[in-house]
Amino acid sequence: PIPYSPHLVKTADKISHQLEPYVAIHWRMERLEPTTNLVPCAHDLVEKVKRLGISNVFLLTDYPHLLNTPGAKPESSSFHPNQLKAAHHRAIRYVYQQLNVTLTAASDPSLPNLPWQLVPVNTENDQSVLGIIDKLVALKAQYFLAGEPGVCAKSSSFTGGISLYRSN
Repeated sequence: PIPYSPHLVKTADKISHQLEPYVAIHWRMERLEPTTNLVPCAHDLVEKVKRLGISNVFLLTDYPHLLNTPGAKPESSSFHPNQLKAAHHRAIRYVYQQLNVTLTAASDPSLPNLPWQLVPVNTENDQSVLGIIDKLVALKAQYFLAGEPGVCAKSSSFTGGISLYRSN
């Protein structure tokens, strides 16, 4: 495989070192049915993270966190507002309230009153950069968790790639 750009690897390394120790979580929520599973899945996720005894969480998700933040552009362009249900919001809000969550975004870190830590990433006008950085940070986490496909999350080759790399 072609290696990632050294400056992207360096950015991911910097984020990883700032978070250590941390749990990386990939939670793909887009088009998950039934959405009634999301809140119980959020509760299970929080319990698992708390049992690990690590307070920092790096969250990779397609949920558009900055959707309702004035002056910010949502990170996910694939998850449209009309697809969001109350269960999506309740599940994410519960995770925010219970865990010390960090996310990457191509946004100004000075956005007020966010319930999570925001790490700005220079995407160089290429939104795929966020996915690359997120993947590289997840590869270095002390633990990696993902939602069970078809129950708590959509099946994802992104999740599979991270899991395979980490298991090797």
